[in-house]
Amino acid sequence: MHWSKNFPRSMLLDNEIHVYCAHLDEMNVDALLLLLSDDERARAERFHFDIDRRRFIARRGQLRLLLSRYLDVLPAQIAFAYSAHGKSYLPNQALHFNLSDAKPLALYAFARVPIGIDIEHIYTMSDMDDVAALMFSQAENAVYRALPDEQKAEGFFNCWTRKEAFIKAVGEGLSYPLADFDVTLKPGDSAKILRIRENTQAYQAWSLYDLQPAADFCGALAIQGRGWHVSCYSLTGG
Repeated sequence: MHWSKNFPRSMLLDNEIHVYCAHLDEMNVDALLLLLSDDERARAERFHFDIDRRRFIARRGQLRLLLSRYLDVLPAQIAFAYSAHGKSYLPNQALHFNLSDAKPLALYAFARVPIGIDIEHIYTMSDMDDVAALMFSQAENAVYRALPDEQKAEGFFNCWTRKEAFIKAVGEGLSYPLADFDVTLKPGDSAKILRIRENTQAYQAWSLYDLQPAADFCGALAIQGRGWHVSCYSLTGG
């Protein structure tokens, strides 16, 4: 995916997906704090470390700025609702969004139907094999275990981000068993959903996209339907 530094020239069409990447540590936190609701400010104050508090403010403030462009309202006027699984949404709006962050980077996705996005920092975890055995499906584990050691971290996080993006798009959170569906994970292979709960046809109704916003980071985007036009934008600090 090409990451443009310009905002989209038109508003979101029915067949479009807009994705933004923000470097949270470059954002003007003092200005963004003014856009947050009382509840969001209270949540920010509960973080123990200042870096986490500042990144939360940047992440939520930037979300409000982006949504304000699509809704044509002031950022501070946006009111969120939350699903039973904690996913935020806009009531009575035909605009869907999702966000994810990893260290200083955050990804935001916008579409006219439910969408899921995830980003992770790629690194070698000491318990990576154990986590894969516990969280991945049998088919995914077979592919993962066959990878050479130098590809395992990338394969692990390919799988993790693709699965996270899918369950976020479905809207069920981690109540949706991760072993109930298969995704591709081998480095170099296209992002695809291969199976959904033994249904050999259901996976064909979904699209899965790779996102690589920066070195040593991987991301994924999941959305139901085919033929989407995905545009990616890189936000600068301010």
